[in-house]
Amino acid sequence: MAAPQVFVKNIDPTFERLFWKARLDLPENVHLIAEIGGVMIGYITASISETMKNPFLHTNKICRIGTIVVDQHHHQTGIGKALMDAACQWGKQNGAAEVRLEVFDFNSNAIQFYDNLGFGMQSHIMHKTI
Repeated sequence: MAAPQVFVKNIDPTFERLFWKARLDLPENVHLIAEIGGVMIGYITASISETMKNPFLHTNKICRIGTIVVDQHHHQTGIGKALMDAACQWGKQNGAAEVRLEVFDFNSNAIQFYDNLGFGMQSHIMHKTI
């Protein structure tokens, strides 16, 4: 597993259900599902937030992509793009001026996907284990 210091190997299903349920009820979040024949093949989560107010940065509403997953059998079919387009549209309808997301450096497929959708590098999040 890539980034074992970040991702939990065995997720407690009860905790996971509680985690997602708590987010479903927040008005500033959206959960969009792609399905074929009643079977979920992908989903995306997004939220609206505002940049930190400080004298050095413009204050903007931001649509933040949280999670996007597409079933591996449906990669390269346009499902991911359709989900991203829908989340971006939702963000725009809710006053967001831009869309942001975070992707791990090792996830080259995701980086290429986001590049193809017109996303660009804005900052780097760096870490050091101590």
